[in-house]
Amino acid sequence: RRPFFFYVMDLQGRPWAEYGAVLAALPPAALSLGDGEAWGQPETCQGTRTCGVQFHRLQSCLRMVDAAETQRGRRFDWLIRTRTDLRWMAPIGDLSSLNRDVVHTFMREGRGDPTDLFGIVPRKHAEAYFGISCPSEEQLNRVRCAGKWDDEGIIQHTCECALLCRLNEFGVQIERFPGAFDIIRPQVCHKGDQKCRDGWIM
Repeated sequence: RRPFFFYVMDLQGRPWAEYGAVLAALPPAALSLGDGEAWGQPETCQGTRTCGVQFHRLQSCLRMVDAAETQRGRRFDWLIRTRTDLRWMAPIGDLSSLNRDVVHTFMREGRGDPTDLFGIVPRKHAEAYFGISCPSEEQLNRVRCAGKWDDEGIIQHTCECALLCRLNEFGVQIERFPGAFDIIRPQVCHKGDQKCRDGWIM
């Protein structure tokens, strides 16, 4: 079975030509610009202030998957969330050997929060994972996650904490997956990449 690739991209001012080789090698079944407004505006989250845009992009990706499934007349077996700047040190293996009842992802060492860099998600859990939205304060207080800090008297939580919260709310279990990857960082910031120039940790 051939894989389908769905992209939600934030070009950060880079020209399309920089992505030509990647898109030719892994041609998209659908593509959405994450820095546009094709799928509406992100939510403004309170306890997870930095996460609204990320959640919106995951929701947009799920809508593209839904549309592709309608067109092809059948559902996918698995959805894999990843980033274009992840470098894998080893193959992830045969998906058919994985447990279809859990989400497979890397857990932060010493924290126990699931990474938001990638996830291997059985289709039946796609809504729980990709349909994530801003959690309430009550929902956040029900989970024990390490990714939180005090921002001038207001407790803020990481997007990874919100993901843990979301999966718990849906009763979805997590199975640890080896962290055989790292992130490729640019040596020089592109002139249009404000996040890079600001030292933003992606």
